[in-house]
Amino acid sequence: MSRMLTKSDYDKLKEEYEYRNTVKRHEIAKKKMEAAAFGDRSENAEYKAAKEEYYHNNRRLGQISRLLKNAIIVEEDKIDDEVNIGSEMLLKIGADETFKAKLVTTLNISVEDEDIEYISVDSPFGKALYKKHVGDSIDVNLPDNRSIKDIKIISIKN
Repeated sequence: MSRMLTKSDYDKLKEEYEYRNTVKRHEIAKKKMEAAAFGDRSENAEYKAAKEEYYHNNRRLGQISRLLKNAIIVEEDKIDDEVNIGSEMLLKIGADETFKAKLVTTLNISVEDEDIEYISVDSPFGKALYKKHVGDSIDVNLPDNRSIKDIKIISIKN
């Protein structure tokens, strides 16, 4: 499955991949060798921890590799009235319910900011918003066969 990434996101992933594949892998191998020298591996907590770290690092390398391989690089255009990656929007649902949202790549989703809803550009909602303009209304079909109708873009801040 392809993911939209900014050039900056792509470069960060490549950097993490290189670090994990060289420096981190070497550090883990050294830890495993030192822990193995302590003797019986079946009761060796240091060896088991190093082995778990090795598997975790390899899993992350696989994830990053798939993301890089399937990435679609998109520009962070700053067109004033167009929704793009990084845009903060005021959206209106129905007659009077409004909320703030920010369109981001999957790598930049945050759950810590309670004042704004982060929407991945790869989600159905994000795909519907991407490249729309102030005043546009969208309908979103969700994966569970539900839909949200008539979401209006009130304002965009890039």
